[in-house]
Amino acid sequence: MIRRKEKSKFNLDFFKNHKKIMISLVAVITFLSFFLAINYGRYVKDIIEVYYLRTQNFYFNSNKLTIHGKEYEIYPWSAVEPYSIDIQMTSFLNSLKGTSSDVLYEVTCDADERVDCIIDNINNTDRVISVDTKTDNFPVKIQKKNTLELKDGDRIPVTITAKSKKPYVETLSATFIFVIGDYGINNNIENVPGNIYFDSVITNTLADEKAIVTLKIRDITKASFDMSSSVFNIVEEKDIKKDGDYINEIAFEVEPKSSMMVRFYKKNNFDNNNLDDVLLYSVEKVKVVE
Repeated sequence: MIRRKEKSKFNLDFFKNHKKIMISLVAVITFLSFFLAINYGRYVKDIIEVYYLRTQNFYFNSNKLTIHGKEYEIYPWSAVEPYSIDIQMTSFLNSLKGTSSDVLYEVTCDADERVDCIIDNINNTDRVISVDTKTDNFPVKIQKKNTLELKDGDRIPVTITAKSKKPYVETLSATFIFVIGDYGINNNIENVPGNIYFDSVITNTLADEKAIVTLKIRDITKASFDMSSSVFNIVEEKDIKKDGDYINEIAFEVEPKSSMMVRFYKKNNFDNNNLDDVLLYSVEKVKVVE
């Protein structure tokens, strides 16, 4: 005789006894599905738009900004001196493919209320990537507002957006998160490709130690000191070294809670991508005796 299989009451009883849990679970699954669908839809939309623009030989690229909004973290930042972000915009894919006209675009900066975001003094609503150079560079300077206090651990978001207006519309962006902290002594190289110079900004955030800094040009065929830099007003003769007729090394002090900028001029052999091959930096801390 074939016994009729009795229907299990487990599933039905479980649902009855855990109705609230099941409703919550369904709600969570529905929300996650909706969230993923929206984000995946945006991702697919971005891919389709980029593909279409590339079929029109339109290229709008950057060294730091992306179509999906890349995020960077700058840690730590003392806020004693401004921080410079060097942005490069290009209108080519490679040496063979590029946009066949000027690209008109605008740049905006959305910063936390505790800092100022300063883009160079060109009209940033009508910037141009020239069809001839296919490149446009600009620095963005972030500096603390004097009226507002920052404390260690504060996170300061700054979003930079570049939007092309002609011949096609495309938007690139990046968010830079500045994490406030006291990092002692730092050498920040401010270099904009296309400029004939670059700057070394040494910042000493220590309260009771001064920095003895040495800057040496590794190869004098690539760069030279700007003799008009204010640092040469304090450098002693004994702390200057030469390679032939050219100064290639200096040593100087940076007092507590202060900074010093040294400017260098680029020469023909200078490579923007290999600054470590150009400049050697070293520092020694010395306790201040009162």
